[in-house]
Amino acid sequence: MPPEITTIIRTYNSEQTLANCVRSLEAQSLPPKRLVVVDSGSTDDTLTIARSHRAEIVHYPSDENFNYSRAINVGMKRVDTKYTLIISSHVSLPDPETLRFLTDLLQDDGRRCAASICGMVESADDAEKGELQWETVTADNFVTRYGGIGISNSCNLIPTELWHQHPFDEDIPRCEDQKWLQYFLDRGRTAARVMRPQIVYNNPYYNDTKEIQDLVTLAKYDINSTLTNTESLAQRLRGATRALRHLDLSEFLYETRLVYELLLVRLGLHEDSPSRYF
Repeated sequence: MPPEITTIIRTYNSEQTLANCVRSLEAQSLPPKRLVVVDSGSTDDTLTIARSHRAEIVHYPSDENFNYSRAINVGMKRVDTKYTLIISSHVSLPDPETLRFLTDLLQDDGRRCAASICGMVESADDAEKGELQWETVTADNFVTRYGGIGISNSCNLIPTELWHQHPFDEDIPRCEDQKWLQYFLDRGRTAARVMRPQIVYNNPYYNDTKEIQDLVTLAKYDINSTLTNTESLAQRLRGATRALRHLDLSEFLYETRLVYELLLVRLGLHEDSPSRYF
Protein backbone atom coordinates (compact mmCIF):
# COMPACT_ATOMS: atom_id res chain seq x y z
CA MET A 1 0.00 0.00 0.00
CA PRO A 2 1.51 3.37 -0.98
CA PRO A 3 2.33 5.79 1.83
CA GLU A 4 -0.12 8.58 2.57
CA ILE A 5 0.73 12.26 2.17
CA THR A 6 -0.81 15.42 3.60
CA THR A 7 -0.11 18.67 1.77
CA ILE A 8 0.38 21.97 3.60
CA ILE A 9 -0.13 25.16 1.58
CA ARG A 10 0.36 28.64 3.05
CA THR A 11 -1.88 31.20 1.39
CA TYR A 12 -2.57 34.92 1.34
CA ASN A 13 -4.60 36.39 -1.53
CA SER A 14 -3.47 33.47 -3.68
CA GLU A 15 -6.40 33.30 -6.12
CA GLN A 16 -4.10 33.80 -9.12
CA THR A 17 -2.12 30.62 -8.52
CA LEU A 18 -3.83 28.32 -5.99
CA ALA A 19 -6.11 26.49 -8.43
CA ASN A 20 -3.19 25.49 -10.68
CA CYS A 21 -1.26 24.29 -7.65
CA VAL A 22 -4.07 22.11 -6.34
CA ARG A 23 -5.04 20.71 -9.74
CA SER A 24 -1.45 19.60 -10.28
CA LEU A 25 -1.54 17.81 -6.92
CA GLU A 26 -4.81 16.09 -7.80
CA ALA A 27 -3.26 14.92 -11.10
CA GLN A 28 -0.38 13.10 -9.38
CA SER A 29 -0.13 9.34 -9.72
CA LEU A 30 0.30 9.38 -5.94
CA PRO A 31 -2.02 12.24 -4.94
CA PRO A 32 -2.09 13.59 -1.39
CA LYS A 33 -4.66 12.09 0.94
CA ARG A 34 -5.37 15.45 2.56
CA LEU A 35 -4.93 19.11 1.68
CA VAL A 36 -4.50 21.63 4.49
CA VAL A 37 -4.52 25.33 3.61
CA VAL A 38 -3.14 27.73 6.22
CA ASP A 39 -4.55 31.12 5.32
CA SER A 40 -3.38 34.46 6.65
CA GLY A 41 -6.44 36.63 6.10
CA SER A 42 -7.06 36.44 2.36
CA THR A 43 -9.59 38.96 1.05
CA ASP A 44 -9.88 37.58 -2.49
CA ASP A 45 -11.28 34.22 -3.68
CA THR A 46 -8.50 32.11 -2.18
CA LEU A 47 -10.74 30.38 0.37
CA THR A 48 -13.49 29.78 -2.18
CA ILE A 49 -10.98 28.02 -4.42
CA ALA A 50 -9.62 26.02 -1.51
CA ARG A 51 -13.09 24.86 -0.47
CA SER A 52 -13.93 23.87 -4.04
CA HIS A 53 -11.05 21.39 -3.81
CA ARG A 54 -12.18 20.09 -0.41
CA ALA A 55 -9.24 21.59 1.43
CA GLU A 56 -9.21 21.81 5.18
CA ILE A 57 -8.79 25.49 6.02
CA VAL A 58 -6.78 26.60 9.03
CA HIS A 59 -6.73 30.30 9.85
CA TYR A 60 -3.43 31.79 10.93
CA PRO A 61 -3.97 33.42 14.36
CA SER A 62 -5.24 36.92 13.61
CA ASP A 63 -3.74 38.36 16.79
CA GLU A 64 -0.19 37.28 15.85
CA ASN A 65 2.33 38.76 13.44
CA PHE A 66 2.92 36.53 10.43
CA ASN A 67 5.83 34.12 10.57
CA TYR A 68 6.62 31.50 7.90
CA SER A 69 7.57 28.82 10.44
CA ARG A 70 4.52 29.50 12.55
CA ALA A 71 2.24 29.10 9.52
CA ILE A 72 3.71 25.68 8.74
CA ASN A 73 3.64 24.57 12.38
CA VAL A 74 -0.03 25.56 12.70
CA GLY A 75 -0.87 23.39 9.70
CA MET A 76 1.37 20.51 10.76
CA LYS A 77 -0.68 20.04 13.91
CA ARG A 78 -3.45 18.69 11.65
CA VAL A 79 -1.25 16.10 9.92
CA ASP A 80 -1.71 12.41 10.66
CA THR A 81 0.00 10.87 7.61
CA LYS A 82 3.50 9.40 7.32
CA TYR A 83 4.70 12.16 4.99
CA THR A 84 3.98 15.85 4.63
CA LEU A 85 4.40 17.88 1.45
CA ILE A 86 5.03 21.56 2.07
CA ILE A 87 4.31 23.44 -1.15
CA SER A 88 3.87 27.09 -2.06
CA SER A 89 0.54 28.27 -3.45
CA HIS A 90 2.38 29.67 -6.51
CA VAL A 91 3.95 26.30 -7.41
CA SER A 92 2.57 23.57 -9.67
CA LEU A 93 3.88 20.13 -10.58
CA PRO A 94 3.91 19.51 -14.35
CA ASP A 95 5.15 15.92 -13.99
CA PRO A 96 2.42 13.63 -12.55
CA GLU A 97 5.09 11.32 -11.10
CA THR A 98 6.68 14.02 -8.92
CA LEU A 99 5.26 12.97 -5.56
CA ARG A 100 5.99 9.31 -6.25
CA PHE A 101 9.62 10.22 -7.04
CA LEU A 102 9.97 12.22 -3.82
CA THR A 103 8.34 9.51 -1.73
CA ASP A 104 10.64 6.86 -3.20
CA LEU A 105 13.67 8.96 -2.28
CA LEU A 106 12.61 9.10 1.36
CA GLN A 107 11.71 5.43 1.49
CA ASP A 108 14.95 4.33 -0.16
CA ASP A 109 17.14 5.85 2.56
CA GLY A 110 15.88 6.35 6.10
CA ARG A 111 18.62 8.90 6.80
CA ARG A 112 17.01 11.44 4.49
CA CYS A 113 15.12 14.15 6.32
CA ALA A 114 13.73 15.75 3.14
CA ALA A 115 13.26 15.31 -0.60
CA SER A 116 12.89 18.75 -2.11
CA ILE A 117 12.58 20.07 -5.64
CA CYS A 118 14.95 22.94 -6.40
CA GLY A 119 14.72 22.84 -10.19
CA MET A 120 12.33 25.62 -11.21
CA VAL A 121 10.87 26.86 -14.50
CA GLU A 122 8.36 29.57 -15.36
CA SER A 123 5.94 27.42 -17.37
CA ALA A 124 5.09 23.77 -17.87
CA ASP A 125 6.29 24.05 -21.48
CA ASP A 126 9.79 24.81 -20.18
CA ALA A 127 9.95 21.74 -17.93
CA GLU A 128 12.64 19.24 -18.89
CA LYS A 129 11.71 15.64 -19.61
CA GLY A 130 13.81 12.68 -18.56
CA GLU A 131 14.96 10.66 -15.63
CA LEU A 132 15.05 11.80 -12.04
CA GLN A 133 18.07 13.96 -11.23
CA TRP A 134 19.03 14.66 -7.65
CA GLU A 135 22.00 15.33 -5.39
CA THR A 136 22.67 14.51 -1.76
CA VAL A 137 22.98 17.40 0.69
CA THR A 138 25.15 16.66 3.73
CA ALA A 139 26.61 18.65 6.59
CA ASP A 140 29.89 18.78 4.65
CA ASN A 141 28.51 20.31 1.43
CA PHE A 142 25.51 22.28 2.71
CA VAL A 143 27.44 25.57 2.72
CA THR A 144 30.45 24.82 0.52
CA ARG A 145 28.40 23.55 -2.44
CA TYR A 146 24.92 24.96 -1.88
CA GLY A 147 25.59 28.17 0.01
CA GLY A 148 23.24 27.15 2.81
CA ILE A 149 20.32 26.65 0.41
CA GLY A 150 19.97 22.90 0.34
CA ILE A 151 16.20 22.45 0.07
CA SER A 152 13.17 24.63 -0.53
CA ASN A 153 9.77 24.73 1.13
CA SER A 154 8.44 25.71 -2.27
CA CYS A 155 8.13 21.94 -2.72
CA ASN A 156 9.48 19.84 0.11
CA LEU A 157 8.46 16.35 1.24
CA ILE A 158 9.39 15.44 4.81
CA PRO A 159 8.69 12.55 7.18
CA THR A 160 6.03 13.86 9.56
CA GLU A 161 7.71 12.24 12.55
CA LEU A 162 10.76 14.48 12.07
CA TRP A 163 8.60 17.57 12.43
CA HIS A 164 7.37 16.18 15.74
CA GLN A 165 11.00 15.81 16.79
CA HIS A 166 11.87 19.34 15.70
CA PRO A 167 9.21 21.81 14.47
CA PHE A 168 10.18 24.74 12.27
CA ASP A 169 11.97 27.49 14.22
CA GLU A 170 9.58 30.37 14.89
CA ASP A 171 12.42 32.66 16.01
CA ILE A 172 13.71 33.00 12.46
CA PRO A 173 11.84 35.45 10.17
CA ARG A 174 12.44 33.50 6.93
CA CYS A 175 14.64 30.67 5.54
CA GLU A 176 12.91 28.33 7.96
CA ASP A 177 13.53 25.45 5.55
CA GLN A 178 17.32 25.89 5.69
CA LYS A 179 17.41 26.23 9.49
CA TRP A 180 15.33 23.06 9.84
CA LEU A 181 17.58 21.22 7.40
CA GLN A 182 20.71 22.41 9.20
CA TYR A 183 19.40 20.94 12.46
CA PHE A 184 19.10 17.47 10.96
CA LEU A 185 22.27 17.63 8.88
CA ASP A 186 24.18 18.38 12.08
CA ARG A 187 22.76 15.14 13.46
CA GLY A 188 23.95 12.94 10.64
CA ARG A 189 20.98 13.03 8.30
CA THR A 190 20.99 13.95 4.60
CA ALA A 191 18.53 15.46 2.13
CA ALA A 192 17.74 14.84 -1.52
CA ARG A 193 17.96 18.02 -3.62
CA VAL A 194 16.01 17.29 -6.80
CA MET A 195 16.67 19.15 -10.06
CA ARG A 196 14.38 16.99 -12.23
CA PRO A 197 11.43 16.71 -12.25
CA GLN A 198 11.02 20.46 -11.98
CA ILE A 199 8.34 22.69 -10.55
CA VAL A 200 6.62 25.63 -12.19
CA TYR A 201 7.38 28.60 -9.94
CA ASN A 202 5.28 31.75 -10.44
CA ASN A 203 5.53 33.87 -7.31
CA PRO A 204 3.80 37.18 -8.15
CA TYR A 205 5.43 38.80 -5.12
CA TYR A 206 9.06 37.77 -5.70
CA ASN A 207 11.54 40.64 -5.90
CA ASP A 208 15.09 41.66 -5.02
CA THR A 209 14.08 42.63 -1.49
CA LYS A 210 13.03 39.07 -0.71
CA GLU A 211 16.25 37.64 -2.14
CA ILE A 212 18.39 40.07 -0.15
CA GLN A 213 16.50 39.39 3.06
CA ASP A 214 16.92 35.64 2.54
CA LEU A 215 20.69 35.96 2.15
CA VAL A 216 20.96 38.26 5.15
CA THR A 217 18.97 35.77 7.23
CA LEU A 218 21.30 32.94 6.20
CA ALA A 219 24.22 35.00 7.49
CA LYS A 220 22.62 36.32 10.66
CA TYR A 221 21.26 32.99 11.88
CA ASP A 222 24.52 31.10 11.30
CA ILE A 223 23.26 29.07 8.39
CA ASN A 224 25.95 30.47 6.07
CA SER A 225 28.30 32.70 8.06
CA THR A 226 30.76 32.89 5.13
CA LEU A 227 28.50 35.54 3.58
CA THR A 228 29.91 38.12 5.99
CA ASN A 229 33.60 37.26 5.76
CA THR A 230 35.98 39.82 4.30
CA GLU A 231 36.62 38.05 1.00
CA SER A 232 32.94 37.46 0.34
CA LEU A 233 32.07 41.11 0.95
CA ALA A 234 35.03 42.28 -1.15
CA GLN A 235 33.93 40.03 -4.01
CA ARG A 236 30.45 41.53 -3.95
CA LEU A 237 31.89 45.04 -3.95
CA ARG A 238 33.97 44.13 -6.98
CA GLY A 239 30.80 42.90 -8.63
CA ALA A 240 29.07 46.19 -7.83
CA THR A 241 31.99 48.08 -9.39
CA ARG A 242 31.76 46.00 -12.58
CA ALA A 243 28.03 46.61 -12.75
CA LEU A 244 28.54 50.35 -12.44
CA ARG A 245 31.24 50.27 -15.11
CA HIS A 246 28.77 48.57 -17.46
CA LEU A 247 25.99 51.00 -16.47
CA ASP A 248 23.94 48.15 -14.95
CA LEU A 249 22.30 50.28 -12.30
CA SER A 250 19.93 47.56 -11.12
CA GLU A 251 22.78 45.12 -10.37
CA PHE A 252 24.85 47.88 -8.78
CA LEU A 253 22.05 48.82 -6.39
CA TYR A 254 21.37 45.17 -5.56
CA GLU A 255 25.00 44.38 -4.68
CA THR A 256 25.62 47.57 -2.71
CA ARG A 257 22.41 47.13 -0.73
CA LEU A 258 23.27 43.52 0.03
CA VAL A 259 26.80 44.43 1.16
CA TYR A 260 25.39 47.13 3.44
CA GLU A 261 22.93 44.70 5.04
CA LEU A 262 25.62 42.04 5.48
CA LEU A 263 27.97 44.58 7.07
CA LEU A 264 25.27 45.39 9.60
CA VAL A 265 25.04 41.68 10.41
CA ARG A 266 28.81 41.46 10.81
CA LEU A 267 28.81 44.45 13.16
CA GLY A 268 25.88 43.10 15.17
CA LEU A 269 23.69 46.06 14.22
CA HIS A 270 21.19 44.41 11.88
CA GLU A 271 17.51 44.44 12.82
CA ASP A 272 15.21 41.85 11.28
CA SER A 273 12.41 43.01 9.03
CA PRO A 274 9.17 41.20 9.79
CA SER A 275 8.10 38.06 7.95
CA ARG A 276 5.62 38.88 5.22
CA TYR A 277 4.28 37.86 1.85
CA PHE A 278 5.69 39.96 -0.98
